[in-house]
Amino acid sequence: MDKHKAELAIKAFLEALDQDLTGPNLKDTPKRVTKMFAEELLTHKPFEVTTFETAVGSQFVSVFDINVASLCSHHLQPITGKAHIGTFYIADSNNNVKLPGLSKYARVVDKFARKLQLQERMTFQICEFIYEAFMADFVYVHIDCKHGCMSHRGIKDVNSNTTTTYLLTTPRYKSGDFDARSMINDFYHQLSVRSR
Repeated sequence: MDKHKAELAIKAFLEALDQDLTGPNLKDTPKRVTKMFAEELLTHKPFEVTTFETAVGSQFVSVFDINVASLCSHHLQPITGKAHIGTFYIADSNNNVKLPGLSKYARVVDKFARKLQLQERMTFQICEFIYEAFMADFVYVHIDCKHGCMSHRGIKDVNSNTTTTYLLTTPRYKSGDFDARSMINDFYHQLSVRSR
């Protein structure tokens, strides 16, 4: 990432819009905006996927209200909201199951949110990563966000939210005595109970 080049580009962009960069409020704006994009909006902290083997049997694990802070790749406007993730892990014949640390769900959301994004693509990427890296047998991701590109331009609708969902299940889940629709209903029941 070339921060100096980015800073010059933001300066040229503001000057092209007839903004006076000599005043105290705009003088350091190119530097501040570059730092914001480079260090906060487009950078996530790397992490290792860790799992813990536990003799608790098959487990349905849901994590709700994970913060989403991203940028729309079309207009560079904020995408902000919440991610809710439901997962199911099938135990082995000894009743053992490998479960990830709970904080890893939030780290996955952060990994895919901190880039120029589309909410639909981000929902799929989060679901796919959890499915593959956590080896979950059922993954359901529900993301609910407000979009700056809808509230600050065009239609200027400040009240609308956008919801996207994605589901992945393993072959052994599909061949077992499991019902994805029932689990999704349970997921939304949990979400509604804690939202009251």
